[in-house]
Amino acid sequence: MTNLTDELGQVWTSMITAVVYAGCAAYCVTAIALLFTNNTAPWTKALGFSSVLVAGTSHYTIYFIGMGFMPQYVQYPVRPKWLYLAVDVLQGVAIGMVSASYSLAPSIRSWILAANGVCLFVQIVSLFKLYQITRGVRAGNRHLTYGYDLTDQDLNNSL
Repeated sequence: MTNLTDELGQVWTSMITAVVYAGCAAYCVTAIALLFTNNTAPWTKALGFSSVLVAGTSHYTIYFIGMGFMPQYVQYPVRPKWLYLAVDVLQGVAIGMVSASYSLAPSIRSWILAANGVCLFVQIVSLFKLYQITRGVRAGNRHLTYGYDLTDQDLNNSL
């Protein structure tokens, strides 16, 4: 049975994922800019809310697709693993912040701005991780299918 990256290759899979992350980052930047410039318009708050939900859903969906379609999926193939674990947690925090803001403090936009800032940070770090994986695959230092470092024997055992 072939898996997703056997069919597409790690570089193409990373490129497709990078397009998703870049689109979500642009969505967050747009939401931040519009929340600052049109802070009285009610639709900007909805845009800020939806940008975090779309980016968060996309972020976690990518992981679930990887886990489901790649039998030897390595969730954190790049060091420092703690950074990428932290951005996964921060993405959940951003979703929680915007959800709490929308229901608990409907007139306060600062939580939505902060959540979009956190979400933008997550997307940028995720894009950097994809860059590291793709650069390593092209250089021959990373596994062609799964993207983990071929020279780092301890990567799967440590944080």
